[in-house]
Amino acid sequence: MSRSVWVSVVSVAILGAAGFGAWHVFRDAPAGGGSPAAVAGASPAPAPAGASGSSPGSSAGSGKPSGPPGGPGGGMPPVPVEVITVKAGALDDEALSVGTLRSNESVVIRTEVAGRVLKVGFTDGQTVASGALLLKIDDSIAAAEVSQAKAEMGLALENLRRVQDLKEKNFVSASALDQAAAAHEVAKAKLELAQARLKRYTLTAPFAGTVGLRNLTAGDYIKEGADVVAVEDLSSMRLDFRLPEKMNPVVRAGSTLRANFEAYPGRDFMATVIAVDPQIDPAGRSVLIRARLANPGSILKPGMLARVTLSLGQRSNVLMVPEEAVVPQGGDAFVYRVIEGKAVKTPVRLGLRRPGQVEIASGVQVGDQIVVAGQIRISRDQAPVRIMGSAS
Repeated sequence: MSRSVWVSVVSVAILGAAGFGAWHVFRDAPAGGGSPAAVAGASPAPAPAGASGSSPGSSAGSGKPSGPPGGPGGGMPPVPVEVITVKAGALDDEALSVGTLRSNESVVIRTEVAGRVLKVGFTDGQTVASGALLLKIDDSIAAAEVSQAKAEMGLALENLRRVQDLKEKNFVSASALDQAAAAHEVAKAKLELAQARLKRYTLTAPFAGTVGLRNLTAGDYIKEGADVVAVEDLSSMRLDFRLPEKMNPVVRAGSTLRANFEAYPGRDFMATVIAVDPQIDPAGRSVLIRARLANPGSILKPGMLARVTLSLGQRSNVLMVPEEAVVPQGGDAFVYRVIEGKAVKTPVRLGLRRPGQVEIASGVQVGDQIVVAGQIRISRDQAPVRIMGSAS
């Protein structure tokens, strides 16, 4: 590079620095003062794009603070909500519970003696009549004892007759006659005892019903007290369930109820209360209630779980609202009533529940408008709201 060229480059650099400094002096100069740019002999450079204060009429240059969104004065806009008008109506007063089915009659047949099984008189799940043979155990020894007792009783009876004949002829004393009569009574008792023991080797159905599954076969040895089979009378069913003790005064024999079972969805079984336990369970403070229901075709089985709905009458002037209108808070509940365009937070006391509906026992009145949709956007009590529509 020649000396002349190098001097020219240095000169251009010095002049550029001087111009940049003059531009800064112009930007920082107070209004009304002299023009440093004129003194420096340079024109002011245009402001960089996006610099504040460069556009007249902008918010940054106007000196007025911008308010929060939502309308004049910075207030929040009304919350759009849906409401429903509270109305009074009739309500079926019902009590809900769960219960267990029991057979009309139920027994487990057990042996009273030990022995070898001679015959099983039933098949699995068979329907049997009252007195039908269920099990026969080897009774040869017991039968022999009966025969012996019969012979002894016959001998005692003949002896008594002879003594009576002799007494009529005054050949024996009255004491001899008494002894003969006593011997006859003893022999008679022995025979009855032997016959009773013999009956214990034959097991029969105590009532008509359906037997369970057999676990025995001929030739098995069975012990005393062993289970043979269960017999269930399924012609009708008993339904046991419990209600809180406060329901005791209103539950009476003859009350009707509705029972539902998982095995038969959508089907109602009607039952009638037949008895109320006179004692209150001290553990759960509940009362045991028993009802009876028909069992057509023996489709209901013992042990099935029943959902019970007990009818207690009908109440009028009941205030029912949709469940979504109630907002829980801890152990309490409240609703939002719309009064003069504001949502007023109102505590309520709840009553009975129905599918999708809940009773308001206190807190609202007929004609009140309560919010059923949009509560989640209401941030405080007395918040302004705008009714968008009414729920059906």
